[in-house]
Amino acid sequence: MAETAESLTDAQIAVYPVDARGLVTYSVFDASNSGRDKFGRSMGRPGRMQQEISRQSAELASAHGTMNELADRTGGKAFYNRNDLDVAIRKSIDDGSTYYTLAYYPENKNWNGKFRKIHVKVDRQGVKVRHRLGYYALDPKMITEADQKRRATTFGKALSLDFPVSTGLRFHAGVVQPSDKTENRVLVNFGLDPHAISFEKQDDGLQHAIVDCAVQAYTEKGKLIKTEVTTLRMALKPDTFTRLMRTVVPCQRSIDLAPGNYLLRLGVMDDNTSLIGTTNARVTIALPAAAIKQ
Repeated sequence: MAETAESLTDAQIAVYPVDARGLVTYSVFDASNSGRDKFGRSMGRPGRMQQEISRQSAELASAHGTMNELADRTGGKAFYNRNDLDVAIRKSIDDGSTYYTLAYYPENKNWNGKFRKIHVKVDRQGVKVRHRLGYYALDPKMITEADQKRRATTFGKALSLDFPVSTGLRFHAGVVQPSDKTENRVLVNFGLDPHAISFEKQDDGLQHAIVDCAVQAYTEKGKLIKTEVTTLRMALKPDTFTRLMRTVVPCQRSIDLAPGNYLLRLGVMDDNTSLIGTTNARVTIALPAAAIKQ
């Protein structure tokens, strides 16, 4: 549960569990109850009904406890023991739609892996703050390496033809046939929506972002032939950043393919948010004129 909650909070996901059973009652009081417990034993025996009630109560408390723990650890809220499920879902959507993102650098550099609690207070009456309970003191270098591997794995899956097209990061793309200008390689020009990219202003006063642009080629039968990836690192001055926000972020990737018919999976990924966009294309590369004459 702790690992799951940590993965969700790292992905900035707040969980709002809703118990779809509504208001739960004990089965021993149900009109359809046969008078026997789940083992087929008679409930008329002294103490057996109380034991069954206690068992069901413990199971229900465990389920709701898990819901509460997951919600508390990720900054959400659990909804149970209520039949107005539509209201619960609406409240969870309303609650999760308004939030602030806060960040800080820990002064304690002893990365011992232990759990460190976080307390967030506001100087305003009548306000209840929901936030993640804390974090594990893991070495940032280890986290960065793990994140890079995780992003690479996720991007690799998204580039597979068996994976649904991703729409998290908008972009346009154009495929250019091989020629002398492209050094006889297929050239793909990407144009990304700058508003969908997460730029971060750093201490140098520049707007930083990292975007990966990839081309993955398959045969018509779906066999993977080749993958080419370009990593675009941007560090923009304020005026350049302002101009860029009025146009598109250009990215280019070429791929060397032999004559034939190919399916292309084109993809882009924002390294800061792991948002991915993919689309499919086709390209036919003809034999060189000299080869046709022969």
